[in-house]
Amino acid sequence: MIKFFRKIRYDLMEKNKTGKYLKYAIGEILLVMIGILLALQVNNWNEDRENNLRLTSHYQELKDELNYDLERWQDLVNQLNTIDSMGIYLRSFLDDEIIEVDSIKLRRSFLSAGWYVTFSISSVAYNNLVSSGDIHLIESKKLKRKLGSIHAKQGWGQSALNGIVNQSIEDYHNYRHIFTEPMMTRTFFNNQIASINNSKNFETLDKTINDFSISWDKVKRDQEYSIKLDRLLEGRLTQKMHYYQYNEEMLEILNLLNEVLN
Repeated sequence: MIKFFRKIRYDLMEKNKTGKYLKYAIGEILLVMIGILLALQVNNWNEDRENNLRLTSHYQELKDELNYDLERWQDLVNQLNTIDSMGIYLRSFLDDEIIEVDSIKLRRSFLSAGWYVTFSISSVAYNNLVSSGDIHLIESKKLKRKLGSIHAKQGWGQSALNGIVNQSIEDYHNYRHIFTEPMMTRTFFNNQIASINNSKNFETLDKTINDFSISWDKVKRDQEYSIKLDRLLEGRLTQKMHYYQYNEEMLEILNLLNEVLN
């Protein structure tokens, strides 16, 4: 092809057809420019296609992680509500608001009100998105902002919350021991672990903790214990509110991901 165009140029120059040669030269330049532009266009198309494939993969990873986190979130909230109900039952007992006291439930509440459960969102997919540099490919400013916000909250917000709740739980546990026999808590938790795999062990658990005594009159009279229990309940309420906000944000991000994937 190059030899063909070269022959045409020589023929025009030898025959002194300057005007035609200039037109030909311009045409040849235009042809080369068109070829370059087409090559660049194809290259850009291929690059856009590769970027879209990578971004779609990131979106799918983020979506899978969010669905997994939402399942974990539901399990955690169920546990949190159970623990919270134990604390509320105990508080009602201290305030003489319970007409018929369930002694086994009361003991369980006393021992379990200070249980601690935490939740944190998965960050592997988001970290991969950021470290790869592909986060700049996201066109949705709202999606990008929401992803950044929830993972930033994971850092400072979750740490601050866990610190407050953990402190109130530690204070409660340390103070609670003055009302019970030294081995009661250890025996309770050992049997609690065993009951996870065998529901029949709950009967053994109830009988076991019934063998230990709790100074209920002393518990009721102790204002410091009531304060520590109230702090525990308050911290857990803050924790629940924080986690419900997490849930709203995760669902919103999931909807945004479904939009861009569709």
